[in-house]
Amino acid sequence: MTKEKIVLLKIVGSLENMHDIIRELILCRIDNINIEKDSMYYSNLMIHKFESEVVGMQTKFPSHDNIYNRCVKYLSIVEELSRDLNVNLNADAEFTFENGYDFENACLDLEKIKELLSSRISEIDSTKKQLEKITELGAKIESITDKSIKFSELADLNYFDYEIGTFTNDNKLKAKRSYGSLSAIMLKIGIVKSSGEEIYMIIYPKQFKDETDRMLKSLNWAEMIIPDQYCGSVADMIKQINAEIIHMQNKVKELSESFKSEKDDIKNQIVRIYDVFRLENKITESALRADIISNSFALSIRLNEIYKEAVEQAVRSVTEHYLINEKSADESDAHSSRFVKLLKNNLFSKPLGLI
Repeated sequence: MTKEKIVLLKIVGSLENMHDIIRELILCRIDNINIEKDSMYYSNLMIHKFESEVVGMQTKFPSHDNIYNRCVKYLSIVEELSRDLNVNLNADAEFTFENGYDFENACLDLEKIKELLSSRISEIDSTKKQLEKITELGAKIESITDKSIKFSELADLNYFDYEIGTFTNDNKLKAKRSYGSLSAIMLKIGIVKSSGEEIYMIIYPKQFKDETDRMLKSLNWAEMIIPDQYCGSVADMIKQINAEIIHMQNKVKELSESFKSEKDDIKNQIVRIYDVFRLENKITESALRADIISNSFALSIRLNEIYKEAVEQAVRSVTEHYLINEKSADESDAHSSRFVKLLKNNLFSKPLGLI
């Protein structure tokens, strides 16, 4: 059985092409490829040779440390969203690249998804809270014994005010004991079936409002506010509230169904975004292992010798301006290395020889 020969390839090129070169190396799916750190001295020699042949303008490139940190951050966000939405993400899937849809596009789409989810969830939660509040009010009003009472008529009294509400059991007894000192009439008008709370109506002279408010506050009085939109007798209010409850229930259902439909599309987007972030994370991890001097980079790749041509094809798909140098895995002296591949172009004035 023939033993596999492992070689170390040094790829040197312009920094502006490094990202795309690494991406293509990842996408060509070479078995057991390993991007690693190598001798900085060896990298310096290669980069010096490359830059002596290719003269380019000085350009400022983004920090790969910053990009890597952003990748880690956004991957965490996507993974959290996937758990919330029950999306299966395959961290071991083959890397893919969608032309025209890069890391920045995916970041923008992720922000849009976060805003959409926040908006939809907030709208549904707000509607549910309104429904809960109306349902609770309806249960209390329905518990009023005399359904013919018209609170609007009490509100028209010139010299008296009224409040409707409940006491806790302990404070109910205190209120009864304080009744003699309270300048008000306290009437029990119903009992809430679900909780057993007793509903009271307090009628008092307007001139004693402050005194009555202080007394009720000391007894933890829970006033029951009936919105002006519900009017007429108690029986009329019950009908109006029940109609509102049905309306709110339908609204919650419609919002939930609409959101469910949107979530199916969001789930597909999350998988798409996740794949972009995984690839970018892999690229930046590899870029952090490269040696960078001025406007050039040197990247060391350890792999089976049979994949050398695949590596060159991957690099060539990005640019014609590069150098590839080979040494065996056992070689440690950069000076013993030999150039085995050099794609010639009109920017190179002469072939490269031994270093």
